[in-house]
Formats: sequence, structure tokens, C-alpha cells
Amino acid sequence: MDAHGALPAALREALTLSVATQLGTWPLTAAIFLQFSPYAVAANLAVVPCVGASLVLGALQLLLAWQPALAQAAANLDGWIVAWMLAVTRTLAALPNGAVPMSPAPPWCIAAYDGALLFCAASVRRKSATPGVAVLIVAVGLVLWPPCAVDTRLRGTALDVGQADAILIETPSHHALLVDGGGRLEIGPQVDGSVAERVGELTVVPFLLRRGIHQLDAIVLSHPHGDHAGGVAPALRKVRVAELADGGQRYTGHAYLDALATARADGVPVVAPRAGDVWRTDDGVVLHFIGPSLPFINGGNNDINDNSIAFTLRYRSFCMLFTGDAGVAAEQRFLGEGVDLRCQVLKVGHHGSAYSSSLAFIAAVRPQYAIISVGRHNMFGHPAPSTLATLQRFGARVYRTDENGAVTITTDGTHITASPMLPWSRP
Repeated sequence: MDAHGALPAALREALTLSVATQLGTWPLTAAIFLQFSPYAVAANLAVVPCVGASLVLGALQLLLAWQPALAQAAANLDGWIVAWMLAVTRTLAALPNGAVPMSPAPPWCIAAYDGALLFCAASVRRKSATPGVAVLIVAVGLVLWPPCAVDTRLRGTALDVGQADAILIETPSHHALLVDGGGRLEIGPQVDGSVAERVGELTVVPFLLRRGIHQLDAIVLSHPHGDHAGGVAPALRKVRVAELADGGQRYTGHAYLDALATARADGVPVVAPRAGDVWRTDDGVVLHFIGPSLPFINGGNNDINDNSIAFTLRYRSFCMLFTGDAGVAAEQRFLGEGVDLRCQVLKVGHHGSAYSSSLAFIAAVRPQYAIISVGRHNMFGHPAPSTLATLQRFGARVYRTDENGAVTITTDGTHITASPMLPWSRP
């Protein structure tokens, strides 16, 4: 330590290197990993000096393989160092806001930040830091809150989440609604997390962040099975959600119970829409709920599916129908209640199962576009040939997430465009 009480040279150099690395790389790492780690400087200070020692000890283990006692000693030391690095990263990650979700800034914003950082450094060297700091603050703002493309159309995207459902609705005034959260059916007890939730963490949440969505007006969970509930808890943890719509059926699946527990912990209201309820946004989007009705359908093998939350989404002259995994029993109830089912777009029920999309139901809907969210080579044989034949009989253009990837419907309320990620090739 020098006479002025400064930090030791080695520590000062490590701190300078860590801060400089963080300043130079955080916009790019945030764009790649969709999160900003505010404690990264502290983590680097504690971990980076240990990396070299760990590598040296690892090499010694190989070189001393002929001498087991020495090799074991090197392995023990290396194990303690690795345990220290893991403990530091886990402790810092567990701190409040240890990982702040971020939407990726476009390349030009990151380039502007890099240029502003260089300009700021040059300004400091010239002892006129104010202009450089001001420019850097503006550039940081561009990275934290990247400008969004203006699109005044309604947009609905059926995500490619395998044998599951997840649909994001974005309204002209930038309200956002998530219908189901993807996932997987949960077979047996889920000991180390949920296989259903991993799909939400790896696909649904990253898609929301890449779309610049950090707030959802609602999550509508059609029914509690894991292939619909899987992404709900991860979404609740990463973005702000105004309310969670749940049908209220009894179910003991891990992903479903975790979704309810997470909503309660975060103070998110849980509501139970019923047939006849209406939701409206301030830009003219209207949700008319057509199911479930009380009393619930019961006595069959498909009751949880048949009591799915179902609704039409209307915007001007456009209509899209969502039925979750509702089957023929629910379709017959809709028809018997005289529900107006006519819509240009149908989110096909139950992944195209033969137990839904009955002839009478499709005849009432008469969709121009039909979207089937289904997994490639799934064990259920979805979509059923009979469902495809019925849809084609009424002239629907069928898109499947197993063949077309994610499918986006955009409309100004009159004209409709369907945009699959992969080319549509069916007749």
C-alpha cells in the first residue's frame, strides 16, 4: 500500500480489469443471455483469480497420476477452489435482483454504446468528462430501453413449444396476453424441478423478452395440465403479470401448483372467467369467454380438458377462437348454448386430437386458418388424420408447429396475414 492509503496494486489492478470488462461487455452479454448481472464485478473479483489456480491444479492431477497421493492432494485443493467459485456465484445470484431480465438491444444500440464508452474515456483523459458522461448515459438508456418498431396491428403468435400450447397476443396499443405457457405432460413425481417448467424457462420466457415484453396484462391458463401450465411460473418470475386466469379445477400437477403458489407469493390476483364474461382493452380488443360453464362437465375420461377456458378474441371484423384442450363434449355444449363460433382463425383444440374438432363444430367455425400446436413425432399421433380431413373439408389453411415452427397471425382488423417460421407446403 502506498503512502496515500490507496488499495494494494494487485487488488487495484484486479478491480480495474473487472470493472473495465463489465463496462465493455455487459450490453452484449445481456443481449445473448437476456439478463444483466449487477453483481458481476464482485463475482469476477472473487472468482477470476481462482481460475488460473484451478487450471494449474487440474494439470498437476494429470502430471502426477503416477503418484496417487500427490495427485489426490492436487485434486482436493482443486475441489475446494471450485467449491468456492460455485458458492460465490450462487450466493451473488441469490441476492435481490441478482439477474435482471433484459430485452436484447439491436446491434446499432450496442455499437452506439461502444462508441460512447470510447468517447467518454477520451473525454476523461482530456479532463472534460461532462460531454462524455452525458453521451454515455444516453447510450446506456438505448441499451436498457431499446426502441421498439411501431406496429399498430393485432399480433398473435403460436410458439413452437413441442407437444404443448403457448400463444402470445399483442394488441395494437401494446397490451400483451399469454394464453397457456407451454411445457410437457408431467408423468410421475417431479423431484428436481419440473420437466414442464424447463420448456417455459428455455422457450417461452426468452421469447417474451426478445419481443420486449416485460409486462403481461394477463396469463390465461386454459387448464392445469403440465403441457399448458409449464411456463406460467417461470413467466410470473421474470415479467410483471397483472392477473392470472385459471379455470379453478382440482389438479395436483407440480407446474400447476407452482404457478398458483408463485402468483400468490407475488401478489398476482387469480381470477376464474366463466362463460359469458367479457374482457376489453382500451384499443378495441374484446375477449368473449364461452367456457367453462357451470356445472363443470364430468363423468367422462376427458373432463379436465373439456372444462378448459375457451374464448373468442375479436378486433374489429377479425375473430380468433381458443378452446384449450376442449373435446367433443365441450364443443357440443358450445353448440347447444348457441354460441357464435364463426371465426377466421381457429387455434385447434387438443393439439389436433381425434377427440375434438368434430364435424359440427368445425362447420360452425368455418375457419380460414387453423393452427395446430403439436410436437414432432409425438407419442399420441397428433394431429389425427380425421381432424386434418375435417379442417381441409371446410377449406381451412392448416399450419402446424411441428412442420412450420412458430406461426404468427397479424391483422389490422380486416386483412389477415399468416406468417410461419418455416414455409407452408400443405395443399
